[in-house]
Amino acid sequence: MSRFGFHQVLLTLWLFAAGIGAAESLEAVRASKDGKGFVRGRAAERFVVWGVNYDHDHQGRLLDEYWIEDWESV
Repeated sequence: MSRFGFHQVLLTLWLFAAGIGAAESLEAVRASKDGKGFVRGRAAERFVVWGVNYDHDHQGRLLDEYWIEDWESV
């Protein structure tokens, strides 16, 4: 295979297939009415985001665009 190995292609296909079934059960996540967090679904259950590390600099560049070259500012 060109750029991807056989195992990566199989893993990608498996994840895609697994995601199709999971997508049906996902509930929408939105900002809470007080604007201090997130809620999900019709019941507005509290939704806590974990493991998110995504940022941008003062120029608007996303973190993955500059973190290697400009590690000092990160």
